[in-house]
Amino acid sequence: YLKSLTPYREFQDLVIKYSEWVVKDYPLQGLSVFTSVQTTKGVKGDKRATPMPARLVLKLLKSWCGPEIVVSYLESYLHSTKNKHSALHNELVFLYLDNIRRKKSKSVGGLSSIEDLRKKLISFLRESKYYKAELMLGRFPDTELLEERAVVLSRLKEHKEALGLYVWDLDNPQEAIWYCLDVYREDVEGDRDVYYNLMEVLLLPSSLDPTEKRSKGIPKTKLAMEVLANYYDKMDVAKAVDLLPEDLGIDEVFPIIKSIMSNNSSRSRRNQVTKSLYRIENLRVRSEYIKSRSQQIRIDTKTKCYYCNRRIGNSAFVRYPKNDIVTHYVCAESFQSSMQDAAK
Repeated sequence: YLKSLTPYREFQDLVIKYSEWVVKDYPLQGLSVFTSVQTTKGVKGDKRATPMPARLVLKLLKSWCGPEIVVSYLESYLHSTKNKHSALHNELVFLYLDNIRRKKSKSVGGLSSIEDLRKKLISFLRESKYYKAELMLGRFPDTELLEERAVVLSRLKEHKEALGLYVWDLDNPQEAIWYCLDVYREDVEGDRDVYYNLMEVLLLPSSLDPTEKRSKGIPKTKLAMEVLANYYDKMDVAKAVDLLPEDLGIDEVFPIIKSIMSNNSSRSRRNQVTKSLYRIENLRVRSEYIKSRSQQIRIDTKTKCYYCNRRIGNSAFVRYPKNDIVTHYVCAESFQSSMQDAAK
């Protein structure tokens, strides 16, 4: 009977007065007074029908019953009316958050209940287009509810920081790859660079906002190479190759680059990649050269040539760092020949 009266403004005070005890004593049945089709949309064809304002119903329910009923009402209302008002979408996010934190602080409902609420919240954050993401970010600190924070960051197109949460804080790189698959849009600025952002996150954790896990993180070079091999067509390969560690051997990179270049028809793009490869190899060789130059050896009156067994003295000499052998400079060629013969 109350449901039949709710759509008419002249009866709404009466509905409020007599629905209180129904909602309090029989919450789920009482909720239908405000959630049935005729109460949320009005009676079709009746010009007098005016749905009861959602903000008013929320205020009443909050004063009458627990937060779960309030959440149930707003979920039902937004689903049935397709309402686009951001304040109501924001309100549902706040209600989810309050319920999750209340259950955590009081250990109410168990972990399964909290996880169910979190799944609802994550689903709503992904599907709703009308909540204010910039307003929500402060409600999700970087110490808890990290998956939810990642979804909000995604809405703000803060893809690098969202990927950082998946890779380093949640230790779930596969989720980061799925994130890229979902977000990537070649024609949308900010979304087209998401795979390159993932490469940055994997190889340069220090470039993210600092957290304990990130500051101690060891670059995930192997995974970055897999991402480059599988999704090179969705990023600027030359820029991505520049991110690879300087001590990475050309033999480790070459198979991937060979595959990329065989599928890339752009000559200028191939030249960029080749240039980046030469740069990596040059840096590696220079690093080895500097390391070798920085080593010291002591030559005294007792130091003898490994090949001729005579003293080095003041003569020019050659040192072989692999086994710390020293020969006269003039003996070096003969020594190397003898070593090659012995190897045969």
